[in-house]
Amino acid sequence: LARFDDLVPLRSLPSLTRLSLERNPLLANPQYSPARVVALLPTLRRLNGQLITDDARARALAQHRTWLEALLTRHEKRALAGRMRECGALVPAH
Repeated sequence: LARFDDLVPLRSLPSLTRLSLERNPLLANPQYSPARVVALLPTLRRLNGQLITDDARARALAQHRTWLEALLTRHEKRALAGRMRECGALVPAH
């Protein structure tokens, strides 16, 4: 996990309540902040061993809402393009 895009698939895991990113390349990302991870993964209750309070989650969502929406939109567009390529509906430009 080196990019936030790598975390997006984890949103589909409703039982994911704890996550440790210690010694993970994502921590070297200049955009990394625990609040962004909390905003991205709504089921987390602990991140790197730290309890996530409802107040902290609300602040993270408020602070990173625009970033989160852009990330999810970009991820959805890539996934759709991949599915279209798989079914032959999208031909790569030469």
